[in-house]
Amino acid sequence: MPLIWDELGRPVKISSILGLFSGTGSFIILVWLASVSISLPPESIAGAIVFFALFGSYGLLQLASGLVILAYPLSMETRGILGFLVFITSIPGIAAILLASLILGGGIRS
Repeated sequence: MPLIWDELGRPVKISSILGLFSGTGSFIILVWLASVSISLPPESIAGAIVFFALFGSYGLLQLASGLVILAYPLSMETRGILGFLVFITSIPGIAAILLASLILGGGIRS
């Protein structure tokens, strides 16, 4: 599947980049949270598994949507609609990435 970067408009390019960035960042945050949650008591493991499954599926959805915009043959209207949805749904992922970077960087004391 060839990438069609040259044929895309600027808003769709931004949406696909945000989708890829948000999906990848969500997986990085998920790995970080998994390493932190190793010390959880056994009573809260079920809740952690549900959280990891939901957060992981969110990251996978973002990553897949960004790749579909770039590589799958779609009409420009469909690509614009998918790009808008990826842009809107990537906002919480970008916020989570920024919050995690603040916490890991020492900007917020937890």
